[in-house]
Amino acid sequence: MRGSRGSGTVDSCLMSEPPGDRDHPVSERTIERAIILHLLEAEDGPGPSPAALAAALGFGSGTVEGALGRLSEAGVLAVVEGAASVSEAVRRIDELGLIGI
Repeated sequence: MRGSRGSGTVDSCLMSEPPGDRDHPVSERTIERAIILHLLEAEDGPGPSPAALAAALGFGSGTVEGALGRLSEAGVLAVVEGAASVSEAVRRIDELGLIGI
């Protein structure tokens, strides 16, 4: 069971940045949200590598690796054997429909 988010929530997350800021770096918060939403929308099983996440989301690899490190340190996700995945707690919160974008 997945949360109540529909497809395209990663795009809507990225669009939440103010229009005037599109030519400037995206905020860390927006990058972290996009990563979490992308991982939640992904099929179950091994998650994408940091490089694959960077390519899918259109961010630099260093930017994604920094965000993954912050999210991992906070216990939101883990990167194991090169594959990123959200924690069971985050997945359960999503299943309960508490993550809404």
